Amino acid sequence: MPFVHDSTDPSPWWLPQTYRWIAGVPRKACAWEFLRRNPDYRAAWAASSSARRSEERKAGLTVINAAHVDIDARQWGLLGLFENPDRDARQANVLWTSNVHPAILPVVAVSDSAHDDHGLLPLAACHCRTTVYIEPDGRQHVLFTKAGRFLQLEVKSGSVFSSGRLLPDILSSTASVAVRALSVRQLADLAACRDLRASLYRPHAQGRRLIEVLQALDGERAGASRRDIAVALFGEERVRRGWRSRTMRDKVRTTVRRGLALMNGGYVQFLR
Repeated sequence: MPFVHDSTDPSPWWLPQTYRWIAGVPRKACAWEFLRRNPDYRAAWAASSSARRSEERKAGLTVINAAHVDIDARQWGLLGLFENPDRDARQANVLWTSNVHPAILPVVAVSDSAHDDHGLLPLAACHCRTTVYIEPDGRQHVLFTKAGRFLQLEVKSGSVFSSGRLLPDILSSTASVAVRALSVRQLADLAACRDLRASLYRPHAQGRRLIEVLQALDGERAGASRRDIAVALFGEERVRRGWRSRTMRDKVRTTVRRGLALMNGGYVQFLR
């Protein structure tokens, strides 16, 4: 029986335009796109306290005070806070652990009245979302996000609410200095331009291929047949002429398998 398209679906998986934006986002955004499709993750989010967390606005920032850490979130590579899987990478505020994402930039918040225009609070006026996550022990994390671009800071000491300067500390762990050096450039550019400029957040080189993988994965999750998935990927005419060939069927099967593998843990490769 042919798969029946739901015309009320706001993001229909069978239409290529649903996924075109993914070709323009960095690797880290791709990690979230696969994780948020995981049914176990979605169930964990629904059952977590993160779904009922309290947020407040403070000096233009979104501040999240965690009464306790969602330990289960750590198994997914998250800092201790589940993110709503209904938000795609353009809308989500995802805080990863440094174990899976070494580009997280450690900073030291320094009180300095002579440089009080270089701290975090002036950045609240940036053309991006700014979130401060405060762990139960008081440790602070800062996330800047815009259109699938993310810059995450880990505050090693001090408070971003009273700092005059944020000093990067790229040598505080064994993580790649080169990776963190890019984060330093991104932070400096943010301070100068008040934006997460796309020129410093290179789109994933395999973004166009990942569009096919995500589309095939969504078709599989929706219960579509492999032939219907092929039609969505290659078009009705091409499938009509080539579906009998093993090559096309194998390509669909391989694409679905890759999507399932990335959804079930493989997404961390996009964070390293």
